Amino acid sequence: MLTIFGISITFLLYGMPGLAQIIPKPKKVFPKEGVLVLPPKVNICLLDDPNAQSRFAAEVLNETLKNQFNITTALEFEPRYSQILLRLLPATQASDRLARFGIPSEKTKEAYIILITERQIIIEGFTPRGVFYGAVSMAQIFSEISSPNSAISLGQQTIVDWPDLETRGITQDLSRGQIPSLAQIKGQIDHIARYKMNTYYLYIEDTFVFDSYSAIGKDRSPLNASEIKEIVEYAQKNYVEVIPIFPTLTHQENILNIEQFSLIAEYAGASSLCIACDYTYIYLENALQEIAAAFSSSAIHIGGGISYEAGLGKSQALADSVGGSIALQVLHYERVVNICQKLGKEVLMFGDLFNRFPAQTASLAEKTKIHGYQDENNLTAGEANPGIDWLVLHDGRSVYPDLENSFSKIAQKAQELKENGRRGLVVAHWHQYEAATFNYFLQYPQAWAGVCAWNAQSPEREKFDAYYFEYNYPIASQEAKYIYHTLGQYDNLVLWEELWRHPLLPLKTNTVLSVKKSPIDRIEEIRQNVALLYEAFQRAKGRFTPSDSLNPALARMQLLGFQIDLLEFFVFKIESTLQLQAYLQQKTGELAQVLMRVEGNTNRLEVLRKSYEIFWQYFNRPSGFAFIMKKFTRLLDTFNEIQDELVGTKIGSPLVQSQWIYACPDETNLSPACCQKVVFRKEFRLDSPPRVALMQFIANSEAELRINGQYVDKAEVIAAYSAHLKEEKVRFLDVKEYLREGLNEIIFEVSSYPNYSQDFKNVVQNPAGILSKIYIRTLDKEFNIGTDVTWNTQQISKGKAEWRGVFTRSSGLEIIRPNFLLERPSWIEP
Repeated sequence: MLTIFGISITFLLYGMPGLAQIIPKPKKVFPKEGVLVLPPKVNICLLDDPNAQSRFAAEVLNETLKNQFNITTALEFEPRYSQILLRLLPATQASDRLARFGIPSEKTKEAYIILITERQIIIEGFTPRGVFYGAVSMAQIFSEISSPNSAISLGQQTIVDWPDLETRGITQDLSRGQIPSLAQIKGQIDHIARYKMNTYYLYIEDTFVFDSYSAIGKDRSPLNASEIKEIVEYAQKNYVEVIPIFPTLTHQENILNIEQFSLIAEYAGASSLCIACDYTYIYLENALQEIAAAFSSSAIHIGGGISYEAGLGKSQALADSVGGSIALQVLHYERVVNICQKLGKEVLMFGDLFNRFPAQTASLAEKTKIHGYQDENNLTAGEANPGIDWLVLHDGRSVYPDLENSFSKIAQKAQELKENGRRGLVVAHWHQYEAATFNYFLQYPQAWAGVCAWNAQSPEREKFDAYYFEYNYPIASQEAKYIYHTLGQYDNLVLWEELWRHPLLPLKTNTVLSVKKSPIDRIEEIRQNVALLYEAFQRAKGRFTPSDSLNPALARMQLLGFQIDLLEFFVFKIESTLQLQAYLQQKTGELAQVLMRVEGNTNRLEVLRKSYEIFWQYFNRPSGFAFIMKKFTRLLDTFNEIQDELVGTKIGSPLVQSQWIYACPDETNLSPACCQKVVFRKEFRLDSPPRVALMQFIANSEAELRINGQYVDKAEVIAAYSAHLKEEKVRFLDVKEYLREGLNEIIFEVSSYPNYSQDFKNVVQNPAGILSKIYIRTLDKEFNIGTDVTWNTQQISKGKAEWRGVFTRSSGLEIIRPNFLLERPSWIEP
């Protein structure tokens, strides 16, 4: 009986004239016989709303009717002369609606009712937010009427709806990825509001303009307080709350790399703040005060990541006195919570500490209102505080996001959350590497997350897809859907590290995407898919006309074309790599053919680089762009170098030939003495003053360079997710002024710091090491000096230690050799 009734509702709802699918699917529908036909002029009345709080909901309907039917609405104060009523239900009628339609009392904040009668459309809500969601649903119904030139006919019925999860949102990672333009951020807010999401988290580390600290955010395109205010006010109209996420312990490397903040790092090169340093809390108070003032939200997210460095540097004595690193971190977060509470803010935290160490964090849990649980199987954690689950959609590694996997994860997670009484679902993307994947593609699974969070039991993927692509690609929806899904298939996914990889290195076989197929089989399958993708793209592109040049749908379609070009280049590059390596190893094939193939890579890369630049400027602010362009340029230069070396027959291994040197023989013989402070020395003679002297070095973990007693430079290996910090790991210097005729001495003072193991039961010692190479050209000769067994080492201790030999071993890193003639430094392959 229930099945038959359900089929009847579906037929009436989607079979009636002018009434289309609502996404997310409403909880209840009560169909009636007959239709409503709207006249050419439509009046909207705000009923029982003396402060006109529903005015923006009216604007949503006005915009849709104007765009879809060229109808301009007017506000009318007399209900009987209005075709659409937006009604804010008086308290006296709220209980009647709850009882009549079975709306849970705890859902009244966002519930809505749409009554389509023979005379009017009445949209009711218990709050202005509910009226807004009703208007969004009604606008969707209007937008899907397929005959805009005919009368607007709607089936009479009543629709009742409310969300399953209270919090439905996304995060925007600003500090390690792309920073969208202000227009794009507003577009994201429009997008999530269309799918009834209500929370927008902005993850900021050094991408906010602090009046107290002008050095933070320099050259990073940060958002200032005025821009934040504009974003917040725009979001408020869409009933979206903008909440800042500002990590307050770890993930501080972007800021700690600034010289004036190095004093509050746990140790040089650490990504964690020093908990024992008073200035840490002066900095945090000032920063949090400015963030709290810029964001009107009642909440602030202070991170909550676990630090594996806290208590192993400047805070060691304090950690020992309070009972270890975890107790130290709890003490720190309690202090930060107190700062936020004095600012009148509720505190949100991730669940890392709470899930791993529930007993030690019990008191802290009582002081935080919401916990975010980041993509963990932790539905049993925090029972007294139901919290929000965070689901990571994309970590930035693949050229195109793994969308299909995301969709199944989202649907499953939303259903689990509802069944377990959790508060909400937030989908996140934590960018690693250089965040080169365009964020725009994440809007597709983000919209799906909004659908699932609103209706976890019946999200209806096929109907969602139909609506999503028809809305975003109105004249090419089928082609766009095919391209999206094909690019997102697991076998077509490509990692950025594969795309950028040096062509003379062996193909990676240890990536998730490479282990199931041989390179030849994988490439052949991708090649076939690329051909089909191009066919679909050309069909879609042919539907646009020259007058569509400013059409956002055309820009989106062209971005899809770029993704296909990128995939085609990957196929061509891998085939070139195999051909090039076969030629070098076995001398199979003609040199002319190999050179032509190399040139084909450079031609394709030039086109891709220009296209990428156009799209970046369309979507994003400048920050981060230069580092991605550097990747394109580096690969271009690599192919040009290979071409020159092929012609000159001097081609060799692409890896650096210098060796890492250490004071300890291997990792099984480590001790604090040979790990933490070591000096490395090399002496050599020059028969004449150098005309050219270039030097490169990479440290593990911190190194200070002195040549002939003079300080030259230092390097720190920071555990960084940001592109600009990764580039600083390799130091490339002109050292000619420091060298002289006769005896020269190079000194590296190298420090290495420990980390806690994952379970915090052990301290992991890291050996202090250095990798260096110097290119010197005098009047009559040129030569290189690299780190090897001819160097000496000395322990830094209270007494005078003897110089002794060093140990060499591989670090396991693939480090590309520098090209001193072109003044091109090494880089570390991922």
